[in-house]
Amino acid sequence: MVHLISSEGKQSANLKELMINFAYTLWKCSLFLNFLSLKKTFMVFIFCFPFALNAQVPKNMKQRGQAVFSVLGLKLYDARLFTPGGGAFEEDDESAIEITYARRFSKNAIVNLTMEEIVRVGRSSPSATVWRDCFQTVQRGDRYVVVSEGVDRINFSLNGQKTCTLEYPDIKSSFMGIFIGENTLSRTFTKALLGE
Repeated sequence: MVHLISSEGKQSANLKELMINFAYTLWKCSLFLNFLSLKKTFMVFIFCFPFALNAQVPKNMKQRGQAVFSVLGLKLYDARLFTPGGGAFEEDDESAIEITYARRFSKNAIVNLTMEEIVRVGRSSPSATVWRDCFQTVQRGDRYVVVSEGVDRINFSLNGQKTCTLEYPDIKSSFMGIFIGENTLSRTFTKALLGE
């Protein structure tokens, strides 16, 4: 059975936390800029952006590996895997994957490719209707972060905004298996993502 949990109930709390983190980041950056007597606005973004980049990745997780996925030399996206303390990926541990797109993909394209890949690697997939609640059309530079909570629940956010929580039997392995499973489209990509 699929349980798709609306993000509306938690949205205000998540937004409040995000605003607090952002305000703290700006405060740290302003102290640094005042210390160096830097006046140009663009320096704020250059220096401060890395602090806010992983705002929705749990604080106990660190980057384990990263990889670029390309087809026939055409870059599609960058991926980063986060694990507790940056340790080796373990099936039973919580983990997160970040996908930063290098080009535009429609919602339908992402939904269809996700379902096809889950089935290709031998897993069961929720219906397209469920996936459409989690995915949106993306442009170059857009960033999805998917965080697991146990083996049957994953949270999706796009550019820091939560889009859905999906509950489905063994959904963590089904979704993560696209990127770090035994039958991915590129072993080189998978090994880099796993930090091997």
